[in-house]
Amino acid sequence: MKNKAILFIIIGGFIGFSSCKKGQLKNIGSDVPDLPVDVNYENVIGNSWVKIQESYFFDKQIKGIGTVGDNMILTFLDYINQGTYFLSGHLSGDTNIVKHGLHYWPSGVGFEDVKVIDDKIYTLGYWDGIGVWKFDMEVFDDPAYNSWESVPVSYQVQPTAFTIYASEKIMGVASSPHVRSNSGNINFPDFVHSGNVRINALIEYKGDLICAGQFTSSNGTVLNNIAKWNGSEWVALGNGVNEEVRDLAVLDGKLVVGGMFTQVDGNSNCSRIAIWNGSGWEAMQSGLVGGSSGVHRLFVYGDQLFVGGDFTGAPSVNSKNIIKWKNGNWIGLPNTISEKIGEIGVYNGKLHVANLFHSMNGNFLMRLE
Repeated sequence: MKNKAILFIIIGGFIGFSSCKKGQLKNIGSDVPDLPVDVNYENVIGNSWVKIQESYFFDKQIKGIGTVGDNMILTFLDYINQGTYFLSGHLSGDTNIVKHGLHYWPSGVGFEDVKVIDDKIYTLGYWDGIGVWKFDMEVFDDPAYNSWESVPVSYQVQPTAFTIYASEKIMGVASSPHVRSNSGNINFPDFVHSGNVRINALIEYKGDLICAGQFTSSNGTVLNNIAKWNGSEWVALGNGVNEEVRDLAVLDGKLVVGGMFTQVDGNSNCSRIAIWNGSGWEAMQSGLVGGSSGVHRLFVYGDQLFVGGDFTGAPSVNSKNIIKWKNGNWIGLPNTISEKIGEIGVYNGKLHVANLFHSMNGNFLMRLE
């Protein structure tokens, strides 16, 4: 996601990234165990936002948060001196940051986003010539270790989106062709847009590959910023949406779509957010209002959807930049965060959020109490 960043990782008892020399990094294998996912999804509520280690986070913009089971990871740059960095660690209790290993900066911009796919954790960016990395639970309890395994298919590629579809690793990138498969067995027709094509999100939904971002058409088929792969070409989801899509998530078997758009199939009640049920579009009441750039992040926790970005709330719910959706209703959260929200996660049953854009001495990680 955002500019140069490397990572710090929160996991509820968690990881490390021993020095980043290529000989110490290992390629992904099939014997890596999954993260534990036996979780009791509590109803997340609270009355106020509390900053975590406020002074520590001031100069460290969080780039990605990923929640799996009782664990949450968080990526950001922690510069020490003369090209050395702490790149991983975990949150012990509610406030104590435990760091793992001192690392040296090799090549690349670092880790910039986190994706959770089939209860496995991946990070996107560009590090030592690799664009996608996977978290290794085999070394979970070691005091100093390699915490990430390279995904070789992503060599010399800096992805903007990533998912796994039909056992293929699929990446969105900033250059043509904008969607690529790791094996090359799937040749995706490229997209067209009057400006720059952007691929912001990829997800497998009901056996289909869904791609979203900023694009108008592909091979003459009008798509309008979101499309489904049918095995040979990209096809439209209805009439698409009228502006950029930034994130996708699955809630209760339906695809939630969030972004900058103000209409879906001509329906203005789908402002900034809407649901695709597999055959048609559904409004989430009247959508979201206010702000300028709309939804930037969607996060599902059990039957709860948390939406972050740049907005004032729903038409009848004042909940600036972060809001909750449950059982068909918008639920307001404490309306005290003026900064745009770019990352969302849950740790120890508590909602955590981070700011979208870097702000010198103003970055934060907050939890809902």
